[in-house]
Amino acid sequence: MANELLYDGVLYDALRGGYESELEFWITEANKSEGDVLELCCGTGRVAIPIAESGKNVTGIDISDSMLEQGKKKASEKNLKIEWIKSDIREFDLGKKFGMIYIPFNSILHLHKTSDIEQLFSNVKRHLTKDGRFYISIFNPNLQVLSRDPNTRFFHAKFVNPETGKSITIEESPNYDNKTQINNITLYFEFEDGYEKTESLSIRILYPQEIDMLLHYNGFKIESKFGDYKRNQFESDSGLQIFELSLR
Repeated sequence: MANELLYDGVLYDALRGGYESELEFWITEANKSEGDVLELCCGTGRVAIPIAESGKNVTGIDISDSMLEQGKKKASEKNLKIEWIKSDIREFDLGKKFGMIYIPFNSILHLHKTSDIEQLFSNVKRHLTKDGRFYISIFNPNLQVLSRDPNTRFFHAKFVNPETGKSITIEESPNYDNKTQINNITLYFEFEDGYEKTESLSIRILYPQEIDMLLHYNGFKIESKFGDYKRNQFESDSGLQIFELSLR
C-alpha cells in the first residue's frame, strides 16, 4: 500500500513509543466493560496488547499488513491470543457483539467523507452490545496550526530506526482546505545518511459541535466528553476530544 514508511509497523512503534497515560485510560475503560473488546484501526497492537495482558479478550482490525504483522509478532512473544483481522473499518462484519469498541489516536480522521463516517457508525452499532460503550479519541482542532504556511516545513518528530540504529527526522508541510475540511500534509522523512523520502497524509478535521451532532444523528448518546486522558472535562482549549458513547 502507499505510504510505506508511515505505515511500517516497526517504524510506527519506534515513533509512537510511550503514551503511558493513554494506555492507562484504555485499559481502565476496557476492564469496566462487560464482554469482549474490539479495537478499530488497531495498528501494531500498541493498545490492544496491554488490554489483552489485563485479561480481556481482544479483537483488532486494521487495513495495513505491516501493522498487523508487527502486532501478531509482539502478541506471540507475550503468548497472548488476540484475533487480528485485516479489513476496512467501513466494511467489517464479525458476526458478534462487543462490550467495548474503540477507535483511538485520531484514526477516524482518515475517513474523509461524512458518508464514510456514517458507514463506520452503522458497523459499530451492529457490533456493540445493548449496554456497551463506544469510544473515539481525536484532537481538538487548533486554527493556528491549521493556518500554518503550506510552503514551510515544520519539525514533526525524530526517532531511531531499531533495525538500523540510525535516526530519522520527520518534517511536515500542511495544506488545509477550508471547503473539504481536509488537511493535506506532506511528510519529509530525512535519513541520517542524507536520503529523503516524501509521503502524504490527508486527515479530516472534525470540529467539536460538528462531531457532537454527527454522533447524535447517528444514534449515539454522549455519556462523557473528556479533554484529555486524565478525564478532565472537555473545554474550549482542550487538546483532545475523547468520547464515551452509548446507543440511544
